[in-house]
Amino acid sequence: MIFFFWSLFLSTIMSLVVLVLLFKALRVNQERRNRISLGYLAPVALTGLFLALMLSMTVPRLLDTVNLLTETYAIEEVQVDRQNLGWNSLTTEGRRYFYNQWQITLEPGSQYRIEYTPRSGYLVRATLIETTVVNSRGLAIREATGEDVP
Repeated sequence: MIFFFWSLFLSTIMSLVVLVLLFKALRVNQERRNRISLGYLAPVALTGLFLALMLSMTVPRLLDTVNLLTETYAIEEVQVDRQNLGWNSLTTEGRRYFYNQWQITLEPGSQYRIEYTPRSGYLVRATLIETTVVNSRGLAIREATGEDVP
């Protein structure tokens, strides 16, 4: 949960920094102190950046704080492979989930039941359902388990 609140804090700070830069660029335009002519377009670019940051990062995390505090999560079963497993993200079926790699360990070749926040895709819990093990003859064997991943 600390990972989620830390990312919420950082995305809020980034949005506020872009907002301050936007107000400074607007003030420079209003006072007609631009040194180059492209400087007049800085507020347009900063407005686009501000909206992108707010809509993709800050607002979904702010809305998901209610889900974290009330512990109401979306649940899904996913297959984890090497191709869809990143450093701190899991991409499956076109959806990207973020997780704390020091808290949750996902093994490739296994199937997990994940609990995540619906808007920002932050993994709260992952339960190992089954894992595929290759035996000495090269045959895949599925082992069913029901343990929570720490």
